[in-house]
Amino acid sequence: MQKTITNHIDVYNSKYNTSFEVKSTLSLDPSCIDEAMEHLKSDPNSGGVYILEDKNHELLAVYSTKNFYSSNSLKRHLQTEIDPSGKWVFKENWISDPAYLTFIVGDQSRLYEKDSLRSYLIQELNPRYNEAGQLVR
Repeated sequence: MQKTITNHIDVYNSKYNTSFEVKSTLSLDPSCIDEAMEHLKSDPNSGGVYILEDKNHELLAVYSTKNFYSSNSLKRHLQTEIDPSGKWVFKENWISDPAYLTFIVGDQSRLYEKDSLRSYLIQELNPRYNEAGQLVR
């Protein structure tokens, strides 16, 4: 999926003269959640698009935010808890749990373009959930 996302970003950049790129992809394995949160703290003023994928790299959702670090929806996705059997569970209901988080950033002075990229990626990649978190396929 990573290559597909990158290819779509390249097409978008060429078409609209933007400079979006995949900044990083992080595992959402419970043992890595702290690393993901630290990653957000490392660049607290950046925003863009973020993508959630399951363990099979099936695209779950595409979101955009002005600021990754202060995004309530992103933090909500990263918050996990342990069930009585000791298994980690995500607090939101997903058809399959998010396993990877990809950050896409561009020119921060043109951050308004993030919403257009989000819409483009949703149209091209057909994620399982829409922006409202509703299952669409």
